[in-house]
Amino acid sequence: MSGGRRPSRGYVHLPRSSSSGGRSGRVVMFFDAVCQKLVEIVAAPAAHGAVALQAPRQIFATSSMVSGHKRCRKLYFQITGDTLPPFLNSMRNFYKEGLPLAIDWDAGRVGINTAILCQYHNNGNPKPVDLGYKSRGIHGCTTLLVVSRKAVYATHWWENVSCATDDDQRGKKRGGILETDDEVFTRTVLNPLRKGMTKRGVLHHPEIPRSIGDPHVKAYLIRPQRCSDGTLNRYRGQWDKIRVTVAERVPDLQDMSRWAEIVYRPLNKGDRKLRTGWHGRILFKYHPPSEGRDCHTAKLWVENEPLPYHDDIWQ
Repeated sequence: MSGGRRPSRGYVHLPRSSSSGGRSGRVVMFFDAVCQKLVEIVAAPAAHGAVALQAPRQIFATSSMVSGHKRCRKLYFQITGDTLPPFLNSMRNFYKEGLPLAIDWDAGRVGINTAILCQYHNNGNPKPVDLGYKSRGIHGCTTLLVVSRKAVYATHWWENVSCATDDDQRGKKRGGILETDDEVFTRTVLNPLRKGMTKRGVLHHPEIPRSIGDPHVKAYLIRPQRCSDGTLNRYRGQWDKIRVTVAERVPDLQDMSRWAEIVYRPLNKGDRKLRTGWHGRILFKYHPPSEGRDCHTAKLWVENEPLPYHDDIWQ
């Protein structure tokens, strides 16, 4: 991901946890980060819909990291009603966990730009439902997730369709002249964000609704570290146009602090890791209040980062 690179144009770059110190070092940092989150919850339980528990760091008074991690997951579940990734096990298994009403996109099998809007209150039902969304096989494409306390909006834009466009993806103008890069990007990304995109009578890319905005809305642009030709940041102009277009639709997202870029290292299309590992995977989970827990939770994971990039808990 972005490592130690400086943020550009106001974006907040979200790097992976440092891998220095090997697995033990990552485990310690993982515990510290989770402890900090739990301390915040315990300090203000009403704000998180959680009951006050003992100081979380007491849970880790153990010489066994495996035992400590199990206790960490158990306490987190007690407070939030949600699970943490099995950090000491394979993140691959975490992505394969069953999700209620899961939307599962395989980016390696779909040849058209797509988007989906999932509202937490299903089809006007006043009772929110569990929701899961996951995407796999991302290998050079760009994905946008807009997450609020009302809904999640997710897109998948193909690199060879919209950014480094193949000639067979370009429309023809009068005289047989092919579309320019800017024209293709407007047709396949910006216009669908504004008014949706239908092909052969099927809505593949709904517009981003203005109503998704709220005081807690966040936007996550998940994009490749390098482009198909090996260059860095070649698509910066396109990514900035996405931000501007989305902010026009959702005024709350005109605040740049609500945006974050998550940078991933793309693999080759045929790489086995895209099918069997955590590479190119995205997971979003929403849980409504349920018996014994009076809070909502919304979380977003990308690739092998064990702590969620988006982690919202509310009553």
